[in-house]
Amino acid sequence: MAPWSEERLVLELGGFALDAALVMPPQARGGVALAHGRVDDLDHPSLMAVARGAAQAGWACVRCNFPYRQQSRREPDAFETLVRVHLALAGWLMGRLPAESRRLVLAGKSQGSRTALAASRRIEAAGLILLGYPLHPARERHIRPDEPLAQVGLPLLVVQGTRDPLARPGLLEPLLERLPGPMERLFIAQGSHAFAVPHGPKAQAAVWQDIAQATEGFLAGSARISHGGCAALDNN
Repeated sequence: MAPWSEERLVLELGGFALDAALVMPPQARGGVALAHGRVDDLDHPSLMAVARGAAQAGWACVRCNFPYRQQSRREPDAFETLVRVHLALAGWLMGRLPAESRRLVLAGKSQGSRTALAASRRIEAAGLILLGYPLHPARERHIRPDEPLAQVGLPLLVVQGTRDPLARPGLLEPLLERLPGPMERLFIAQGSHAFAVPHGPKAQAAVWQDIAQATEGFLAGSARISHGGCAALDNN
């Protein structure tokens, strides 16, 4: 396990001053830019688990509040604003790493997983970590034809609760099976969209540990991630 510590920061991202947290192990092998879900903030336990797992794999990880959460508003900013902030977070992190370590994994929970996926089309990324990906509205039983997850070719870690009403297993699993890139999956038994399980505090703590371990294994074990190219912002 690599030694690491967490630093609390205020970052200027996309024209906003946002609370952030950075874990930075010595001689980081790469960086993870991590975004929260619609009703969460940067300290949701699932995000903290990803940060811990990244650090244990020797990767830096930075996460921040989106502007609406920073300003205590309930309704999210426009999706393009969220993506712009996620891209700025990634760019800030890459600027903190030496050139040989500028391997970027984009990550997020729910809404943040969608911004991660969108950002991966505009910045060179080595992989994606998607937590509680919202594949469809809760009352629908079909996937839209232009679903962006169906186009992913990057190394991918998907963490999903089996009781998640926004990603029914019968729809999610066939889609994942068709993806061309390397993929790892962690299904949280009886887990909700927020990964809550109905078996008490010990079981819940085990969920966060499982997410940390899955993150560590994904980052430490993938040759394509470990030896990918440097990230570069697309300014077009």
